[in-house]
Amino acid sequence: MLGALLSILPTPPTGTPQQLAADGITYFTLWISRLGGIVAFVGAVKFALSIKSEDPREQIQAALTMVAGFMIVSAVNNLNVFTFGAAGIDAEFNAIMTFIGRWVGRIGALALLLGSIFPFLLYSLTR
Repeated sequence: MLGALLSILPTPPTGTPQQLAADGITYFTLWISRLGGIVAFVGAVKFALSIKSEDPREQIQAALTMVAGFMIVSAVNNLNVFTFGAAGIDAEFNAIMTFIGRWVGRIGALALLLGSIFPFLLYSLTR
């Protein structure tokens, strides 16, 4: 009895943690993409049926459902957009921090300028 039960269970995965993570990402990417295709198909069917009824709200809702399905499929299939590599991550982080640093400096200078002008204007307006 136990042997029969163990024979239907899948064998546990083997490999390095990176390989297991990559296999899991591939598996979920496949199924999420398929679900997005189903959503797009349901939206297309709803759109075809709403054209016959000539209800603009139904048509817009169906088109939005169809587009949402296509967006899910395209987002899942383009996951390599989010991979930079080690050098790319450092370059991206440095670019973001440089941008933030410049704007913080500019806003700080503007705050100092307004902080020095505002009391003078307030004093001159009250006299």
